[in-house]
Amino acid sequence: MCKEAGLRQREETIVMKDTHWHTRVLLVALMLLVTSGACRVGTPTPGGSQPLASPVTSEAPTTEVGVTSAPVAAASPATGGEPTRTPTAVPPTITPLPVVPTPSLLLQIDLGQITYQPKFALFKEPTVKIQRAVFQDRPAPDLADVIVPFVLTPSQRDRLVKDGIFVSPGVEKEFFTVYEQTRYANTPIFVTSDSLLHVYHLLFDKVLRTAERQYFSPLLRSLNKALLVEADKEYKALRNTAWEDAALRTVAYLGVASRLLDGKATVPPYAQDLVEAELALIGAAEGIQPSPIFPGLEFGEDYTQYIPRGHYTLDDTLKAYFRTMMWYGRMTFRLKTNDPAAGRNETRSALLLVNALRNVTVDGRPGLEVWADLYDPTVFFVGRSDDLVVAQYAQLMDAVWGQNVDVKALADDAKLETFIAAADQLPAPRILGLVIADTDDEATATKGLRFMGQRFVPDAYIFRQLVWRNVGEQTGNRRGLPKGLDLLAALGSERAYKLLEQMGDTTRYVNYPEQMQKINAWVTGLTTDEWTETLYNTWLYTFHPLLATSDTSDPRFMQSLAWQDKQLNTVLGSWAELKHDTLLYAKQVYAEMGGGGPAPPDPVLLLGYVEPVPMFFGRLGALATMTREGLSSRNMLSEKDANSLQRIEQLALAFQAMAEKELSAQPLTPAEYDTILYYGGELEHLTMAAADTETDDPSAQPVMDEEPQAAVIADVATDPDPKGDGSAQAVVLQVGVGRVNELYAVVPMTADDGTTYLQVAKGGVFSYYEFPWPANDRLTDEKWRQMLDAGEAPPLQPWVTSFFTSDTVHAELQEAVYRFQKQVNWVYWDVSTDNVPFNDRIKAVLKPYIEVLRKINRYEGRQLVSSNYRSFDLQSETLAVVTVRETWQDWLYQPVEYFGDGEGEPLAQRGPYTLDVTYTVEKGQNDYDPEQWDVTNVVYANQPPAWK
Repeated sequence: MCKEAGLRQREETIVMKDTHWHTRVLLVALMLLVTSGACRVGTPTPGGSQPLASPVTSEAPTTEVGVTSAPVAAASPATGGEPTRTPTAVPPTITPLPVVPTPSLLLQIDLGQITYQPKFALFKEPTVKIQRAVFQDRPAPDLADVIVPFVLTPSQRDRLVKDGIFVSPGVEKEFFTVYEQTRYANTPIFVTSDSLLHVYHLLFDKVLRTAERQYFSPLLRSLNKALLVEADKEYKALRNTAWEDAALRTVAYLGVASRLLDGKATVPPYAQDLVEAELALIGAAEGIQPSPIFPGLEFGEDYTQYIPRGHYTLDDTLKAYFRTMMWYGRMTFRLKTNDPAAGRNETRSALLLVNALRNVTVDGRPGLEVWADLYDPTVFFVGRSDDLVVAQYAQLMDAVWGQNVDVKALADDAKLETFIAAADQLPAPRILGLVIADTDDEATATKGLRFMGQRFVPDAYIFRQLVWRNVGEQTGNRRGLPKGLDLLAALGSERAYKLLEQMGDTTRYVNYPEQMQKINAWVTGLTTDEWTETLYNTWLYTFHPLLATSDTSDPRFMQSLAWQDKQLNTVLGSWAELKHDTLLYAKQVYAEMGGGGPAPPDPVLLLGYVEPVPMFFGRLGALATMTREGLSSRNMLSEKDANSLQRIEQLALAFQAMAEKELSAQPLTPAEYDTILYYGGELEHLTMAAADTETDDPSAQPVMDEEPQAAVIADVATDPDPKGDGSAQAVVLQVGVGRVNELYAVVPMTADDGTTYLQVAKGGVFSYYEFPWPANDRLTDEKWRQMLDAGEAPPLQPWVTSFFTSDTVHAELQEAVYRFQKQVNWVYWDVSTDNVPFNDRIKAVLKPYIEVLRKINRYEGRQLVSSNYRSFDLQSETLAVVTVRETWQDWLYQPVEYFGDGEGEPLAQRGPYTLDVTYTVEKGQNDYDPEQWDVTNVVYANQPPAWK
């Protein structure tokens, strides 16, 4: 009977939403305790257990989303760089609980009230309006009906014919330089989802580290100081009692945090040895070792987690804050352990910690209120703790001991047992954050108090369900680390799952398909409110439209496998930036001079295009709004940062409207095309606004030690025992982004008269990296950027070959031709001078026509309409031949005074017409810039038509 009841309880826990556990599951649990001999899920016998056998997600402190239809075989995702174990898929054994001294008291405890759910701001779901058009956008086999203003290889042209897109390697370090260069070259711009996600990441990271420097760190320092004084009082009151050792360890625990944040902090002499021993291990960061303050940890603590990384390497304040919050986020005062005495002692320490927090004041404010001021904003950023928090312990303490209890009265072991039994019915962590044996029951071995617990985040939970032990193993091959594709498949991407099938993950690990089905059911069951509870979750929520299956009426390039894989790459690149920003909390151009007199007509501007994903842009705009409103409501946002977030909102909503028009085959307005044209400038402004400044003045200039670059790295999972034999040598999964790669796509354009035409447009996209790395060398951004500079980055993911070509697009050749086209325009504009900026060969080609203009005393205004690059031959590293079909339109004028009233009315005009031109382009002909390519010869296959 006891065993059956326990299994029924476990089933209910699995199928019900987390937000309702207090109304049903805990009631069942308490009834079982009192009426059925107090059964519980027991801990498997530790005999033969291996340490470090199970992987973990490597993040750091954890958010909570509601759970529906959670996977039956797994209850605890792995987070942060912590070794983890998941429950086995077999039914648990049932062993009796220790005798509860006062069972009647348990019935009086309303565990349903033991909750803590702060709220900051609401997410406003956007509405998308589209009247879908059917596009006739299949290009000709030779791209003859497509404007191709780029110098492409035959294989790249073939990809455009076949898939409508390709991505080539980029060399630029930031997105804005890609877009500004595209504008200056007068080539069509493609506004990518990658680029706007990137600047949101920059602003998110900026406001988070600003809050950490200016608000969280000073507040935490004051709280540490007050808590250490109060804990010292508790220790002195409990000398020579059974609680003395626990009180000592509470003092030492707070002493470590105090010294990590402030190296000059004073620690009571009696705790000095413990504190120094722990600090030495944290400073060395050399792996998984026994903890002096937490001796009950069977395999110790993973001290590599204390290596500052992400934005926490920027200065000493952030480094100290990182280590302190990592300590507060990782170290757990467990309720129960393999050694019951250790669990009781850790719980004593936890109770003394909470009691101290309740009794202190910090600058005249209650300690719990100050704790909430630290905890709540991080909940908004990332999520709620995956572990039990002080607010829950405080409420339960009142139920067991009563309010305002004296510390000596708190030292009551009978009530301690009651507290442990009651607290054991609170939710267990769903992400494994401790090093335990692979035979341990996770819930039993990990449940307890974390002062600033690491947060539950959906991706970490997903990863935990898709690694060892949950997916089984192939002989000698455990799935110790997840793949980024796991997350995308869990979010519903059929393409991601297909790629996992092709890589063998779904067959190599026997339980993988079943686990993925359970995770898919869990994800599907999440409500919009749950997805948008935190900024972290909402960021993930913006990915969903990018992973959706394309509609058959979408532009052709969106219906290819290459585009689907590009979208996977986009999501993973942005996700890597998200993990970088939340590492601590998640359970890891040119200017041209103007003025003067009349000038020849500027080239016709080639119009740009917005990635047609309106729901994505709408959600990203809503995320920026949510960020701004939530932080402003707590006075945690500067005017400058608020303005930057608002500009992201405005851009996102503008792009949403443009994408809706594109899918409806409606022309954009001139103002909308201008927004696209100058998008690079917007990105540059936002990038600079996201840099740190010396003051909060909105006009303050950014302080930058190096040129801006997008490259960042984060460790998101840890396998503490890759060989599965207890020999350790832990590895982590690193994910990051590097140089900005270049996307080229054949896009359908709608003219003002409703006609459509095709052209190739260019935008910036992420380069996404994912690779295992030694845990004792968790990568920082600085080291990752050094690897990129040295050409030591690992290869991209194998599945990117569907859209990625190793050939670069020779933008330098296009730039040379475009520069020549503008220069020759000036030559025909002012034929009175012999100062022609070309070599003798080109002068000989142009001279006959210049002589005609001089003879009739006229000058010519030529306007470049478009350049369609047909082919190129790179004959050597310094010589290339390029063929171009150019479209021009011209006007003939009388000479006027250079500084007169203008060029006057044209005497004649012609065009648009086309010229087939062959250019010889060479590098090293310019004395000022030996690396510059210049046109050194030109051959015209035909001549302009007669004037009209």
